[in-house]
Amino acid sequence: MMLIFIAGRTALPKDVYEAAEIDGARGWKRFKNITWPLLLPISSIVLLMRLMDAFKAFDDIYGLTQGGPGTSTETMNILLMLTSFRYYDFGKGSAISFVMLVLVIGLCTAFVRLFKLRIGETLY
Repeated sequence: MMLIFIAGRTALPKDVYEAAEIDGARGWKRFKNITWPLLLPISSIVLLMRLMDAFKAFDDIYGLTQGGPGTSTETMNILLMLTSFRYYDFGKGSAISFVMLVLVIGLCTAFVRLFKLRIGETLY
């Protein structure tokens, strides 16, 4: 994710910073009024990618704790796997996966609407 931020930071236009320096903006004001608004589309994409990664968290948790002790580290993915392949309840497992699909699509749609991302829109 830092590579995306670094790439976005290096792609920012230099003339805006030169104009801000001429106007006397320094440090925090320059970050707050120039850098952060220009990096907002990039940060929203990074947050959306991290949100999708959070729903894919399975291997680390299952490899370390297998959802235990009890159900304290059980995510929806682990619940889906246990329901389907340990307890052989494929109907409930498919229902869990459908709920996960609807949840991810709903969250991503809300997130895109919140940040008003448009495919093909330029950063500047």
